[in-house]
Order: sequence, then structure tokens, then C-alpha cells
Amino acid sequence: MAKKSNIPVHSIRDTTAHGLAIENSADFGETNAYNPHRDEHYIFGLQLKGYSRFMVDFETVEVRGASIICVLPGQVHRLLSSRRAQGWVIAADMSWVSENCRNILESQSLPPLALDATTARLLAESIRLFAEFFQREGDSPVTRSFADVCTGQFAAAYLAQDQNEQSAPSRLRSITRQFRKMLARDYKTLKSPAAYAAAFNISPAYLNEAVKAETGFPVSYWIHREVVLEASRMLYYTNNSVKEIAYALGYDDPAYFTRLFSKTAGLSPQQFRQQHRD
Repeated sequence: MAKKSNIPVHSIRDTTAHGLAIENSADFGETNAYNPHRDEHYIFGLQLKGYSRFMVDFETVEVRGASIICVLPGQVHRLLSSRRAQGWVIAADMSWVSENCRNILESQSLPPLALDATTARLLAESIRLFAEFFQREGDSPVTRSFADVCTGQFAAAYLAQDQNEQSAPSRLRSITRQFRKMLARDYKTLKSPAAYAAAFNISPAYLNEAVKAETGFPVSYWIHREVVLEASRMLYYTNNSVKEIAYALGYDDPAYFTRLFSKTAGLSPQQFRQQHRD
């Protein structure tokens, strides 16, 4: 019997019945220190000043000055360090984040984004009012409206960056976003480009054309990347065997899974575990 993953999973519902927490931090290093874990909820961070450094899915990201950072449900992350970092953190389960906002955030990478002074000030004031009304009224229609305003500003910032970059026509972009969203949900069961293409009623060739035009990589690359990323998390944070991890990720043939991981990651699962745990 496979062991359960021991990657810590935090749920905002464990600390608040409303599924929402808003925190004003004078020092992220003091108030948000934690071990590597993943959340079932979204994290929206606004840094107004200072410096902070995070690990998100084995990548180190640095946040300098007025910036935003978002962490999606399921991403393994931790705060590594901070220096005089001040700002706001919103932890919100899916019920507080509109579908449109989720679609924007979950269809692209989310690096830290620098904000100009005016945008940072407006977002900070929006969050401050959001926190004030939430403390006074709890879950109310007004509070929900503030949630849309605040999370919408995060999504709008990433969308604006996306639109400023050279991109494929809107039809190809729409297909790519749908694919990335579906992949994040179904990568354990859908393993082939044809399976995703069938879900969208288009040909595998057209899906591949759309995804490659938008991202620079074919559909198979993203499928393998999603699998290897989750496998890497399990190799590092659990003691599950490679065979157990293969089964947990939907592979009946552990040998095939090992070859796939080795080809994609550049080293075997055993080598990855040994290298990153040392």
C-alpha cells in the first residue's frame, strides 16, 4: 500500500470558517516564517517596501520594493528571507476568487511583478478597506465586492503584462489558457496531447500549434513538466518509493515513469532525491 504524502497541506478553513484571512505585516520575516508546504487556497501578497525571497516549486524568486506575488493552490512554497519587507497578505479559498480571476491567474506563470507608486498605493488602500469591512461585517455582500476589487487588481496586473508581451492571435491564446487550466486539474489521468485535444473538439495538431505559438513549447512538454514537477515535490518532501510515486501519478509502469522523469529532469528520480536532500 502506498504511503500518504507528507508534504504539509494548509487549509485556510482550519483557521477561519469564512475561508479568508487578511494580514497587514510590518515584517514578513517575523509573521510569515514557515516550512515548505502547499496550500489549498490562494495567496495574494502585496509588498510595499523592502526585500523578500521565496522558494516556489524549486525556483527562487526575489521581490524588491513595491511588488505583487501570487501563489496558486498546490504550489509548494516557503519564505526564505526578508529585509524590512512590509505589506499585505490575503489568503483566500476558491469561493472568494471569481472564475474570471482564477482563469487569468491559472493560465500563466506568476513571477513577482513590480508596481508603480500609484498602483501600489491604490491596491494597498483597497486591501485596507477590505480588511476593515471583513473585520466589521464578516462574510457579507460588501465584503465580497471588496474581494473582487482586490483580487481583480492582482489578476489585472498579470493580464496587462501578458498583453504587453508579443503573443499569438486571441483564438490560439484562448485555447492555450484552457489547456493549461485543464492540465493542472487532470494531469494524473490525461497523459496525451490527443486526450486534451479531444476535450476541446480540435485536432491534436491544432492544439499543438496553438500551445507552441503561445508558449514556445509543444503540448507534450507541458504535460511532462506538470508530471515531473509533482513527482519532484513528492521525491523531496516524502519518503515514498519511486514505484509508489509512479502509481500515485497515474503510471502503471514505474520503469516508463522513471525513463520519462530522467529524460525531462536530466537525472533519475533517485539522483534527484539524493541531490536535493543533501
